[in-house]
Amino acid sequence: MARTLPKPDAIPRPAHLVAREGGLALVAEALDDARIHGSLLLFDGAAGIGKSRLLAEVGRVAQGLGACTLRGRGGELEVGFPFGVARQLFEPRLADPDALRRAELLASAGAAAPLLTGTQADDLVAAGDAVLHGLTRLVRRLSDDQAVLLAVDDLQWVDRRSLELLVYLSQRLEDLRLVITCTRTSGESGPNADLADRLESGPLARVEVLAPLDEDGVEEMAAIEGFANATPEFVEAVTGSTGGVPFLVKGLLASARGAGLGGDEAARVGALASEPVWRAITLRLERLPEGARALAHATAVLGRDATAARAAAVAGLDHFTGLEAADRLRRAEILGSSHSTLRFRHAIVKESIYAGLAPRDRAQAHVSAGRAMSDEVGGGEAAAEHLLQTQRVGEPWAIGVLRDAGRSALAAGRRERGIAYLRRALDEEPAGQERAALLAELGEAEAAAGDPAGAARLALAAESSQSDSARAQTLERLGGALWLLGQASAATEAFERGLVQEEDGDRPRTARMQAGLLMASRFSPELRERAMERLGPVLREPGFSRPREPGVLACIAFERALAGRRSARVSELAERALEGGALADADALPGPECFAACCALVWADSLSTAEIALTMALESARSRGHAGAAAAASRFRAWTVLQRGRLSHAAADALDSTNADSGGPSAAVPSVATILAEIDMEQGRLEEASLLLEDPANRTSWEDGPRHAFHMAARGRLHFLRGEHDMALEDLLDCGRRLESLGVHNPSVLPWRSRAAMAAAAGHDSARATSLAAEEVSLARTFGAPRALGIALRAAALVGPAEDRLAGLREAAEALERSPGALDRARVLIDLGGELRRGGHRREARERLRVGLDLAHRCEASVLATRAHEELVAAGARPRRERLSGSEALTPRERQVAQLAARGVRNREIAQRLFITQKTVEWHLGNAFRKLELHSRDSLIGALGDDPPPEAADVAQPDADAGPATTLRS
Repeated sequence: MARTLPKPDAIPRPAHLVAREGGLALVAEALDDARIHGSLLLFDGAAGIGKSRLLAEVGRVAQGLGACTLRGRGGELEVGFPFGVARQLFEPRLADPDALRRAELLASAGAAAPLLTGTQADDLVAAGDAVLHGLTRLVRRLSDDQAVLLAVDDLQWVDRRSLELLVYLSQRLEDLRLVITCTRTSGESGPNADLADRLESGPLARVEVLAPLDEDGVEEMAAIEGFANATPEFVEAVTGSTGGVPFLVKGLLASARGAGLGGDEAARVGALASEPVWRAITLRLERLPEGARALAHATAVLGRDATAARAAAVAGLDHFTGLEAADRLRRAEILGSSHSTLRFRHAIVKESIYAGLAPRDRAQAHVSAGRAMSDEVGGGEAAAEHLLQTQRVGEPWAIGVLRDAGRSALAAGRRERGIAYLRRALDEEPAGQERAALLAELGEAEAAAGDPAGAARLALAAESSQSDSARAQTLERLGGALWLLGQASAATEAFERGLVQEEDGDRPRTARMQAGLLMASRFSPELRERAMERLGPVLREPGFSRPREPGVLACIAFERALAGRRSARVSELAERALEGGALADADALPGPECFAACCALVWADSLSTAEIALTMALESARSRGHAGAAAAASRFRAWTVLQRGRLSHAAADALDSTNADSGGPSAAVPSVATILAEIDMEQGRLEEASLLLEDPANRTSWEDGPRHAFHMAARGRLHFLRGEHDMALEDLLDCGRRLESLGVHNPSVLPWRSRAAMAAAAGHDSARATSLAAEEVSLARTFGAPRALGIALRAAALVGPAEDRLAGLREAAEALERSPGALDRARVLIDLGGELRRGGHRREARERLRVGLDLAHRCEASVLATRAHEELVAAGARPRRERLSGSEALTPRERQVAQLAARGVRNREIAQRLFITQKTVEWHLGNAFRKLELHSRDSLIGALGDDPPPEAADVAQPDADAGPATTLRS
C-alpha cells in the first residue's frame, strides 16, 4: 500500500518561524517512515540561522503527530561532563507521576538507571558501554508505544559519551521507531568533531543546510517584529546588513524598535547593523536596570550552570533583586521563559554577552562562580571549570577546589581534564610541602600521559619536598617514570637519591626502589658497577627464616636468572614476590619490580604464571590511563605469549603497545618491531620481517643493550632463512658479544648460540657449530629450564654427528615435553619425525609428525605446518590437508571478528563487544582477509558460511600450551 507523504501545506504553521516549513515537512515524513525504519536528520547552518527555533518547532510538530519527544542541548562549558546531554534527554521522561510507568522505564534502562536517577555517576562513566546499551533499551521500550523523536541542539558541544549514544542509536535505526534530529553550527567543530562527523555520515542520515532568509523572508519577519509597513529600502538594508541570518535580523529589528526607528528609516538601520551582534544586545541591555545587566553577565558566565540563586550570587544581588532582574530579562526576550533555570533565548546571545565582557570583569565573574559552586555538594568540578577561565585567584580555597577536581578526574579516567585542573592549581602558587605534593601529583599524571614534562615536574617536586619521606616517595615516582621512558641513567640517579633519603624508612618503598635501581642500571656496565655497590648485600640469597620484601625477592630472582642459576629456585623466588598481588594487582601500578619478577618467570619457563601477572599489570595500567606502563606491560606480555607459541595473541599485544612504545624500559625484552619480525618469519613473510628490521626507525645500536641483541638475533635468523649463512653468523655472534658484555650468559634469555651453531654448520664450519651448541647445552643444563634445554639439545643434534642425531633429538623432545613452549616442541617433533623416517622408523615417524603438525597449526606457524605435512606424506601417511587459507583456516577468534565485520559492525564496536582492543580487531581481520584471499569488508559476506557469529563468552581460544596450567599463589 502506497504511503501518503506529508506536504508542507499540511504542517501546522508555527508562529514566528519564517521560511522553515520544508524542514518541518522533512521531520513529519521521517516520523511517517518510522513505521518501517528510523532516520536521522541533521540541520546545519551558521550561528543564528534559526536552528534552535526550528528544532523547538520540530518537537511541537512531533508531539502533534503523536510522537514521544525527548530534547537536549549541548553546551561549551559542560562539554567535558559525561552523559550530560543524555540526562537532559531522558530525565524529564522519567519524571512521570505514574509510579508504575516510571518503574517500568527504569527497569528497561538496566545499567543506565542509576544515571537517570542521579546516583553512582562515577561508576556509570567507567561502565559506559553498559550504559549505552541500557539507554538503547530504554529508547526501544519507549518506541513500543509510539514513534520517538530525539531532538538534540548544538551537536558540536555535546559531550563525548552522549555523542557515542547517538552514534550507537544511529547504527540501529533500521529496527527502531526512532527519528534523531540534530542541529550543528557550521564553523564550530567542537572537541568531538570525529563523532559528530561519523553521525552525519551514517547510511540513514540526511543533512539539510539551512539557508539565510531572502528579502521576502526578512519582510515577513519585520512584520512580525512590528514593522508591518516597512519599505522595500528598509527591508533591503536589513537584509544586506545581516546577510539574512534570522537571529541577526531579529536582533537588528529589536534594536531598531528600541531606538524608536520606523519602517522607513533605512539609512539609520544600516548604522545600527554595522556593529557586531553583541552591540545590538548590549543596546537592549543598557535600557534595563543595572541589576538586570549584571544578572545577564552572570548568566552568560555560568552557562548551563546558571540558576537564579547562583546567578544572583555572581552578580552580587540579593535573592529578591535577582528574581526581579530575571523577570525583566525575560520580558526583554533575552532570557527564555523557564523560571527553574536561567537560559538565554538564543545561544548566540549568551556568547555575544560573554565575549563583550571586559577581560577583568569576565575573570572576576568566573572566580565568583567558582566560589559559589565550591560551597555546593558535588560542585567541585564545575567550580574548577570556572577557575580554568581565570588567572591566579590568590585564595587558598581555589587550590583545594582545583586539586580535588584534578584527583577526581584522574580517578575517573579523564586524564586530560585532571591534568588541566592540576596545572591551573599550580598557577595559584602554593607554597611549601603543598607545592611539592601538587608538583608530584601533576608530574605523575603527565608522565602517565606520556608527556616528558612529567619527569621534569617530578624532579622539581623532589627538590621542593620538605621531608625525607616525601622526597623519597617523589624520587621513586620519578625513577619509575624515567625508567618507562627508557632513560636508564636518569632513572638510576633518581632511585639512588631516593634510597639515600629512605635510609631506615619505609621497607616496601625501599625494596621497590632497589628493584628500580637494578632494572635501570643492569644493562649499562658503567651504571651497574655503581649500583652494585649498594645492591650487593641485597641480592644475596635469602634464607626462609629471613623474609624479604616482594621487590627484593624480584631482584634476586632476576639476577639469578641472568646468571643461569637453577631455574626452579628462580621460579620459586619470583612467585613468592608476586604472591598476594603486591607487585601485580589491579590496585597497584606495575613498576620495575613487577617486570623483574615476570622476566625471571619467563626465563625460568614459568610462562603461564608470567602471563597472568602481566595481564593483571596491563589491566591496572589501562584502568589508570598510564600509557607508558600499559605499553611496557603489553610488550612484555607479547614476548611471553610468543614463547608459548601463540603467534596471533603475541602480535595483537605487540601492536597494542606501539602507540606509546618510544623505546620503553631497557629490560631484557625485544622491541615491538623485533617481536613482529619473529612472528612474520614463523609465518613465511620474510619481506615483511626485513622491512621491520631494516627500517631506520627500528634499528638498534650497541648502546641499546639487550634490545640490540634481540634485534641482531632476529636479523641473523632472517639471513639464515634466506640462505645468507655468513651474514647470519656475523649478526648472531654480534648478538652474543653484546649479551656477554652485559654479563648475560643464560641461553633462556636468548638462545643465540644455537642459532649461530646452525648458521655455522650451514656455512660448513662444523667445529665452531659443535662448540657453540655444546656450550649452550652445558649452560642450559645448569639452569634447568626445559625450553632452553630442548632448544639447545635440538641444535646440538642437528649440527653434530649424523649417528648421534636421533638420540639427541629424542632427548630434546623429552625436554620440551615439560615446557609450555608449544612452538619449539612442534619444531623438534617435526625434526625427530623426519629423522625417524629417514632411519626407516616410519610408524613412529608418523606419530611424531602428526603431533608436530597439530601443534604447528594451533600456533599458526604456517611454514612449520607445511614442512610437517610434507614429511608426513613422505612417511607414507595421507594426512587431510589442513588448510592454511580459506574459512577452515580461521581461528575461532578470527572467525568471530570476521562474521561481525561481515554484518557491518565497525571495528570499535567489535572491540567493545568482545572486550578486546581495536588494534587486536584489526590484526584478526587482517589475518582473516589474508586466509580468505579477500580485500574488503563487503567481500566477507558469503565467504564465512551461514553460521551466526559466536558470542565472546563462547569462544575458547586454542591454548598453545599443552603443559599444566599455572596460577599465582594467593
